[in-house]
Amino acid sequence: MTRLGSATSDMLGRFDRIANAALGDIRNAVRELPQLTAGSDKDAEQYLEALDTKLLEHRQAKRKGTPLDQDEEYAAKKATNEVLRYLRACGLKTSDEKREFLTRVMGWVMEAQGVTGTLRAGRIPIPDGTLIRRGRPPGRKKEGLPVK
Repeated sequence: MTRLGSATSDMLGRFDRIANAALGDIRNAVRELPQLTAGSDKDAEQYLEALDTKLLEHRQAKRKGTPLDQDEEYAAKKATNEVLRYLRACGLKTSDEKREFLTRVMGWVMEAQGVTGTLRAGRIPIPDGTLIRRGRPPGRKKEGLPVK
């Protein structure tokens, strides 16, 4: 029993950064690592070591003020949800008002980034998992129970 306790305290000492990190920081670091597939202790320990080094990189980047590299899919998801949030917050009702708002904002972004040419956009389907659903998820019908 004491051997198990010493092994556990040794593990906690080695991965102290993970134990004390904020959940959001851990989630961001895990998102950049490949998924843990094997179930052995040795593989789990290697994964924790990789997570520890990734947390250290994020902490150093945050301290230096350098932005973290994000993949294009994640950045597009965040930008889409933020634009939708601002559209709701502005109180724009008609499609004309929304289209004018989007044209103006995208024009500003193109100017700030030095993008040449014109932008022509149309409606395209939104991939699954892009939109953040608001509110309570819809309930499932259970067999034998009346639906209210």
